[in-house]
Amino acid sequence: LVDNLSDRDRQLKHDSQLFNDFFRNFPIPVTMWSLDKEGNVIAKRGNTVILEEGTCLGNMFHEEYSEDFKEAHKKAFAGQNVGFFSNLPNKTYYTRLVPRHNENKEIIGLTGISWDITSNFSILEYLQEIKDLAEEDSKIYQLADLALNSSRIKSLLSGENSGK
Repeated sequence: LVDNLSDRDRQLKHDSQLFNDFFRNFPIPVTMWSLDKEGNVIAKRGNTVILEEGTCLGNMFHEEYSEDFKEAHKKAFAGQNVGFFSNLPNKTYYTRLVPRHNENKEIIGLTGISWDITSNFSILEYLQEIKDLAEEDSKIYQLADLALNSSRIKSLLSGENSGK
């Protein structure tokens, strides 16, 4: 797709600018990062997960995230697609880690994305409360039931698309 190195460099700069523009304007609270196979941070962008200054996996995440994130990253570096929830005080995140491979199918790093789903969980809790209080044959019960059963987070909670 590129004719020479200067074309490639221009394309990389353009792609990097698109990536930066995306995260500067993305309305959903997400953070994305990319690590090489040694755990060095290649890129990190986003507006939700606190990323401490640092260059390796061992210290890139805020202390409260360390254990579950480190364990999940180890699984991803071993070749697994990993999806998991982190329940922190007043916050809930869904994180997905995907190994990156070279042309020889060797793992060369991983990409991760964390989505702050706190408000989504609050909505699910309210819907469940409405459903619990409503009469089973009422319209409000049916609407709450429909919303709960069609929720994307509900499918994540039940294990669908978890990458396991």
